[in-house]
Amino acid sequence: MSGAELASASGALVAELSDTFLAHREGKIVVFEVYLDESGTHHDSQIVGVGAAWADKSEWTKWTRDWNKAKWPIRVHHSVDCHNRVGEWDGWCREQRDNYVRRILPVIERHEIRGVISAVDKGEITRVLKEKHNMVIAENLMVRGWYFICLVWAIRSAWEALAREGVDNIAFVHEQNEFGHEAQEAFSVVQARMADSNATFGIGSKAVYPPLQCADILAYEGNHQMRDFKRPLRKPLMAIDRTFKRFYFKKYDKTEVSEIVDFTAHYLNRILAEFSKSGG
Repeated sequence: MSGAELASASGALVAELSDTFLAHREGKIVVFEVYLDESGTHHDSQIVGVGAAWADKSEWTKWTRDWNKAKWPIRVHHSVDCHNRVGEWDGWCREQRDNYVRRILPVIERHEIRGVISAVDKGEITRVLKEKHNMVIAENLMVRGWYFICLVWAIRSAWEALAREGVDNIAFVHEQNEFGHEAQEAFSVVQARMADSNATFGIGSKAVYPPLQCADILAYEGNHQMRDFKRPLRKPLMAIDRTFKRFYFKKYDKTEVSEIVDFTAHYLNRILAEFSKSGG
Protein backbone atom coordinates (compact mmCIF):
# COMPACT_ATOMS: atom_id res chain seq x y z
CA MET A 1 0.00 0.00 0.00
CA SER A 2 1.41 3.39 -0.98
CA GLY A 3 1.71 6.37 1.37
CA ALA A 4 -1.29 8.08 -0.23
CA GLU A 5 -3.41 4.92 -0.02
CA LEU A 6 -2.44 4.39 3.62
CA ALA A 7 -3.24 8.01 4.44
CA SER A 8 -6.69 7.80 2.89
CA ALA A 9 -7.50 4.46 4.52
CA SER A 10 -6.25 5.57 7.94
CA GLY A 11 -8.22 8.79 7.84
CA ALA A 12 -11.40 6.86 7.16
CA LEU A 13 -10.51 4.33 9.84
CA VAL A 14 -10.03 7.00 12.50
CA ALA A 15 -13.42 8.50 11.64
CA GLU A 16 -15.08 5.10 11.84
CA LEU A 17 -13.32 3.58 14.83
CA SER A 18 -13.59 6.73 16.93
CA ASP A 19 -17.30 5.97 17.18
CA THR A 20 -16.40 3.08 19.47
CA PHE A 21 -15.67 5.54 22.23
CA LEU A 22 -18.49 7.99 21.61
CA ALA A 23 -21.94 8.05 23.12
CA HIS A 24 -23.86 9.21 20.04
CA ARG A 25 -27.14 11.07 20.15
CA GLU A 26 -29.80 11.78 17.60
CA GLY A 27 -28.95 14.58 15.19
CA LYS A 28 -25.71 16.29 14.27
CA ILE A 29 -23.34 16.94 17.16
CA VAL A 30 -19.76 18.14 17.48
CA VAL A 31 -17.48 15.67 19.22
CA PHE A 32 -14.00 16.57 20.44
CA GLU A 33 -11.45 13.82 20.87
CA VAL A 34 -8.62 14.10 23.39
CA TYR A 35 -5.64 11.79 22.93
CA LEU A 36 -3.29 11.03 25.85
CA ASP A 37 0.20 9.56 25.90
CA GLU A 38 2.92 9.26 28.53
CA SER A 39 6.60 10.06 28.73
CA GLY A 40 9.28 9.27 31.29
CA THR A 41 7.60 6.38 33.07
CA HIS A 42 10.75 4.25 33.02
CA HIS A 43 12.37 4.14 36.44
CA ASP A 44 15.51 6.17 35.68
CA SER A 45 13.66 9.07 34.06
CA GLN A 46 14.03 12.49 35.66
CA ILE A 47 10.69 13.76 34.32
CA VAL A 48 7.34 11.99 34.24
CA GLY A 49 4.50 13.49 32.27
CA VAL A 50 1.56 13.31 29.90
CA GLY A 51 0.86 14.86 26.52
CA ALA A 52 -2.78 15.58 25.68
CA ALA A 53 -3.86 16.75 22.22
CA TRP A 54 -7.43 17.59 21.21
CA ALA A 55 -9.45 18.63 18.19
CA ASP A 56 -12.88 17.91 16.82
CA LYS A 57 -13.46 14.61 15.08
CA SER A 58 -13.44 16.03 11.55
CA GLU A 59 -10.13 17.83 12.17
CA TRP A 60 -8.49 14.64 13.41
CA THR A 61 -9.69 12.83 10.28
CA LYS A 62 -8.04 15.44 8.04
CA TRP A 63 -4.92 15.51 10.20
CA THR A 64 -4.55 11.74 10.04
CA ARG A 65 -4.58 11.76 6.24
CA ASP A 66 -1.95 14.51 6.07
CA TRP A 67 0.10 12.90 8.83
CA ASN A 68 0.31 9.51 7.15
CA LYS A 69 1.38 11.09 3.87
CA ALA A 70 4.10 13.12 5.59
CA LYS A 71 5.59 10.28 7.64
CA TRP A 72 5.63 7.63 4.94
CA PRO A 73 7.34 5.08 4.91
CA ILE A 74 7.12 5.09 8.73
CA ARG A 75 4.01 3.25 9.85
CA VAL A 76 3.75 4.27 13.51
CA HIS A 77 5.64 7.24 14.94
CA HIS A 78 7.38 6.71 18.28
CA SER A 79 9.43 9.71 19.31
CA VAL A 80 11.92 7.76 21.42
CA ASP A 81 12.66 5.30 18.61
CA CYS A 82 12.89 8.14 16.11
CA HIS A 83 15.37 10.06 18.26
CA ASN A 84 17.54 6.99 18.83
CA ARG A 85 17.16 5.77 15.21
CA VAL A 86 15.98 2.28 16.19
CA GLY A 87 12.90 0.25 15.25
CA GLU A 88 11.46 1.60 12.01
CA TRP A 89 14.32 4.12 11.88
CA ASP A 90 17.04 1.47 12.14
CA GLY A 91 19.75 2.14 9.58
CA TRP A 92 18.83 5.79 9.07
CA CYS A 93 21.55 8.39 9.27
CA ARG A 94 21.09 11.51 11.38
CA GLU A 95 20.32 13.63 8.30
CA GLN A 96 17.55 11.27 7.19
CA ARG A 97 16.02 11.36 10.67
CA ASP A 98 16.22 15.15 10.87
CA ASN A 99 14.65 15.60 7.43
CA TYR A 100 11.83 13.29 8.47
CA VAL A 101 11.19 15.30 11.65
CA ARG A 102 11.20 18.58 9.72
CA ARG A 103 8.60 17.05 7.39
CA ILE A 104 6.14 15.77 9.98
CA LEU A 105 6.06 18.48 12.67
CA PRO A 106 4.47 21.20 10.49
CA VAL A 107 1.50 18.87 9.94
CA ILE A 108 0.55 19.48 13.57
CA GLU A 109 1.00 23.23 13.18
CA ARG A 110 -1.22 23.36 10.08
CA HIS A 111 -4.25 21.86 11.82
CA GLU A 112 -6.52 23.21 14.55
CA ILE A 113 -5.07 21.05 17.29
CA ARG A 114 -4.56 22.18 20.86
CA GLY A 115 -2.96 20.52 23.81
CA VAL A 116 -1.39 20.49 27.23
CA ILE A 117 1.81 18.98 28.55
CA SER A 118 1.57 18.08 32.23
CA ALA A 119 4.79 17.02 33.93
CA VAL A 120 6.75 16.94 37.17
CA ASP A 121 10.44 16.73 37.90
CA LYS A 122 10.35 13.35 39.65
CA GLY A 123 14.10 13.30 40.11
CA GLU A 124 14.10 16.63 41.94
CA ILE A 125 11.09 15.64 44.05
CA THR A 126 12.84 12.42 45.07
CA ARG A 127 16.03 14.32 45.97
CA VAL A 128 14.29 17.04 47.99
CA LEU A 129 12.05 14.58 49.85
CA LYS A 130 15.16 12.73 51.02
CA GLU A 131 17.16 15.89 51.77
CA LYS A 132 14.49 17.96 53.55
CA HIS A 133 12.28 15.29 55.07
CA ASN A 134 14.45 12.17 55.18
CA MET A 135 11.81 10.32 53.16
CA VAL A 136 12.43 7.75 50.45
CA ILE A 137 9.48 6.54 48.37
CA ALA A 138 9.65 3.31 46.37
CA GLU A 139 10.47 4.09 42.75
CA ASN A 140 7.44 2.27 41.37
CA LEU A 141 5.10 4.23 43.64
CA MET A 142 6.83 7.48 42.74
CA VAL A 143 6.37 6.87 39.01
CA ARG A 144 2.78 5.70 39.20
CA GLY A 145 1.75 8.32 41.73
CA TRP A 146 3.08 11.28 39.80
CA TYR A 147 1.91 9.86 36.50
CA PHE A 148 -1.61 9.61 37.92
CA ILE A 149 -1.45 13.25 39.01
CA CYS A 150 -0.18 14.34 35.59
CA LEU A 151 -3.05 12.44 33.99
CA VAL A 152 -5.58 14.21 36.20
CA TRP A 153 -4.03 17.57 35.27
CA ALA A 154 -4.10 16.77 31.55
CA ILE A 155 -7.64 15.36 31.48
CA ARG A 156 -9.05 18.15 33.62
CA SER A 157 -7.24 20.86 31.62
CA ALA A 158 -8.63 19.56 28.33
CA TRP A 159 -12.11 19.02 29.75
CA GLU A 160 -12.35 22.47 31.34
CA ALA A 161 -10.99 24.21 28.24
CA LEU A 162 -13.59 22.51 26.06
CA ALA A 163 -16.38 23.08 28.59
CA ARG A 164 -15.65 26.82 28.54
CA GLU A 165 -16.26 26.72 24.80
CA GLY A 166 -19.60 24.97 25.24
CA VAL A 167 -18.38 21.53 24.15
CA ASP A 168 -20.14 18.77 26.04
CA ASN A 169 -19.33 15.71 23.92
CA ILE A 170 -15.77 14.56 24.54
CA ALA A 171 -14.00 11.26 23.90
CA PHE A 172 -10.75 10.60 25.79
CA VAL A 173 -8.41 7.97 24.33
CA HIS A 174 -5.31 6.80 26.22
CA GLU A 175 -2.36 4.93 24.76
CA GLN A 176 -2.54 1.16 25.32
CA ASN A 177 0.19 0.45 27.89
CA GLU A 178 0.77 -0.69 31.46
CA PHE A 179 -0.77 2.50 32.87
CA GLY A 180 -4.29 1.90 31.61
CA HIS A 181 -5.62 1.44 35.15
CA GLU A 182 -4.18 4.79 36.28
CA ALA A 183 -5.68 6.44 33.20
CA GLN A 184 -9.14 5.04 33.89
CA GLU A 185 -8.94 6.12 37.53
CA ALA A 186 -7.78 9.61 36.57
CA PHE A 187 -10.69 9.94 34.14
CA SER A 188 -13.12 8.85 36.87
CA VAL A 189 -11.72 11.42 39.30
CA VAL A 190 -12.17 14.26 36.82
CA GLN A 191 -15.53 12.95 35.62
CA ALA A 192 -16.91 13.30 39.14
CA ARG A 193 -16.12 17.04 38.98
CA MET A 194 -17.43 17.54 35.45
CA ALA A 195 -20.80 15.84 35.69
CA ASP A 196 -22.48 18.30 33.32
CA SER A 197 -20.46 17.13 30.31
CA ASN A 198 -20.92 13.97 28.30
CA ALA A 199 -17.58 12.19 28.03
CA THR A 200 -16.29 8.70 27.37
CA PHE A 201 -12.94 7.00 27.95
CA GLY A 202 -11.16 4.31 25.97
CA ILE A 203 -7.79 2.69 25.42
CA GLY A 204 -6.28 2.34 21.95
CA SER A 205 -3.04 1.70 20.10
CA LYS A 206 -0.97 4.21 18.15
CA ALA A 207 -1.32 2.05 15.05
CA VAL A 208 -5.12 2.16 15.07
CA TYR A 209 -5.41 5.72 16.42
CA PRO A 210 -2.71 7.88 14.76
CA PRO A 211 -3.67 10.98 16.82
CA LEU A 212 -2.01 9.20 19.76
CA GLN A 213 1.21 9.79 17.83
CA CYS A 214 0.56 13.52 18.11
CA ALA A 215 0.18 13.16 21.88
CA ASP A 216 3.41 11.12 21.87
CA ILE A 217 5.30 14.07 20.37
CA LEU A 218 3.90 16.50 22.92
CA ALA A 219 4.81 14.17 25.80
CA TYR A 220 8.32 13.50 24.48
CA GLU A 221 9.20 17.09 23.65
CA GLY A 222 7.63 18.36 26.87
CA ASN A 223 9.73 15.88 28.84
CA HIS A 224 12.92 17.23 27.28
CA GLN A 225 11.86 20.85 27.75
CA MET A 226 11.20 20.21 31.45
CA ARG A 227 14.77 19.03 32.03
CA ASP A 228 15.76 22.69 31.89
CA PHE A 229 12.59 24.72 31.63
CA LYS A 230 14.35 28.09 31.70
CA ARG A 231 16.09 27.51 28.39
CA PRO A 232 14.48 28.69 25.13
CA LEU A 233 11.60 26.64 23.77
CA ARG A 234 12.83 23.57 21.90
CA LYS A 235 12.79 23.80 18.12
CA PRO A 236 10.31 20.90 17.71
CA LEU A 237 7.85 22.65 20.04
CA MET A 238 8.27 25.86 18.06
CA ALA A 239 7.66 23.91 14.84
CA ILE A 240 4.28 22.64 16.03
CA ASP A 241 3.16 25.99 17.46
CA ARG A 242 5.33 29.01 16.73
CA THR A 243 3.54 31.23 19.27
CA PHE A 244 2.95 28.39 21.77
CA LYS A 245 -0.55 29.67 22.40
CA ARG A 246 -2.33 26.45 21.39
CA PHE A 247 -0.18 24.23 23.62
CA TYR A 248 0.81 24.94 27.21
CA PHE A 249 2.42 23.40 30.30
CA LYS A 250 1.08 22.42 33.72
CA LYS A 251 4.19 21.54 35.64
CA TYR A 252 6.45 21.46 38.65
CA ASP A 253 10.05 21.87 37.54
CA LYS A 254 13.23 22.22 39.62
CA THR A 255 12.40 25.76 40.70
CA GLU A 256 8.90 24.86 41.90
CA VAL A 257 9.09 21.46 43.59
CA SER A 258 9.74 22.64 47.14
CA GLU A 259 6.09 23.55 47.72
CA ILE A 260 4.73 20.26 46.42
CA VAL A 261 7.42 18.28 48.26
CA ASP A 262 6.47 19.84 51.60
CA PHE A 263 2.80 19.07 50.96
CA THR A 264 3.64 15.48 49.96
CA ALA A 265 5.78 14.91 53.04
CA HIS A 266 3.08 16.34 55.34
CA TYR A 267 0.44 14.15 53.71
CA LEU A 268 2.52 10.96 53.89
CA ASN A 269 3.48 11.59 57.52
CA ARG A 270 -0.19 12.06 58.40
CA ILE A 271 -1.12 8.81 56.66
CA LEU A 272 1.66 6.95 58.48
CA ALA A 273 0.56 8.40 61.83
CA GLU A 274 -3.06 7.36 61.26
CA PHE A 275 -1.89 3.92 60.16
CA SER A 276 0.16 3.52 63.36
CA LYS A 277 -2.78 4.60 65.58
CA SER A 278 -4.98 1.96 63.97
CA GLY A 279 -2.47 -0.70 64.93
CA GLY A 280 -1.31 -1.32 61.36
